[in-house]
Amino acid sequence: MLPLNFLQKLLAQKNAIILYTKVGSNKTMKNMIFKNLKKSYVLIVLICLGVISCVSTKKATNVGKKNSLETNRIIVSKDKTGDYSSITEAIKNWKSNQKIFIKNGHYIENITLKEGMEIIGEDNKKTIIDGNNDGWVIKAANNSKIENLKVINSGSKFGINDAGIMIDKIYGCEINNNIITKNGHYGIIIRESECTISNNTIYKNKVLGIYVDASTNIVISKNQIFSHKHSGINIGKIIKNTNLLIKNNQIYNNILFGIYHGSKCIDEKFNISIIDNQFKNINKDKAIYFFGKCAILEENNIVE
Repeated sequence: MLPLNFLQKLLAQKNAIILYTKVGSNKTMKNMIFKNLKKSYVLIVLICLGVISCVSTKKATNVGKKNSLETNRIIVSKDKTGDYSSITEAIKNWKSNQKIFIKNGHYIENITLKEGMEIIGEDNKKTIIDGNNDGWVIKAANNSKIENLKVINSGSKFGINDAGIMIDKIYGCEINNNIITKNGHYGIIIRESECTISNNTIYKNKVLGIYVDASTNIVISKNQIFSHKHSGINIGKIIKNTNLLIKNNQIYNNILFGIYHGSKCIDEKFNISIIDNQFKNINKDKAIYFFGKCAILEENNIVE
């Protein structure tokens, strides 16, 4: 809405123009009216500019708010420049349409994700989640995503829950482009779940890189898995309708086995494919080792 004084000036200007046309040849009167008109025009222009500026500023502010809403990010930063300084606090206040972006820093926390949650690090060499040698470091959830983090220092209890990343009885999770190292037992545990593990660097975890147990619809692809005391990938119980694809991984410098399965294959109604992987520094018979006869597909694997 235009200000009242602006409307009054506008009306006065209109009247002045009408008067100007009626005074005829009276030059003195015309000059006086003309001077007043010039002042009115200047005032009108200034007022208009002010109105436009206010409208533009308001629009810009609204656009900024809109963009902020569209990004839907919670930012975690150790230097307190983000929304929260701890990941745990960000998870506590998370809403379902948001992503949690974690800036570089060393976070000593054990975290449990919520369904549909995505946590993304700034740099997988500098965004460090440290479990302080206790339990799992990160526990995944249904349809969750863990990306671009360095995950270290899980607990070291044998075969329970101690791993850099714990995936237990869930579906639809994605573990992408992380560094998972120096965990007390396993790098990743996948138990009775469905998920994709891709483009990660998994090395120097105390016993093995990835443990897959009683799970269906698992894809392990394009990872580097190396320097473990037992094996790069350890397959536990194979169940009916297990669908496991291990493809395009580099698996090397694991002391005992590359890929290992130590139980008998009882149920033949499963699908295990080991394709296009590269194994280094291991005997050929230990690159892929299955106890007993198992109906698995092996294609184009290279052992050096």
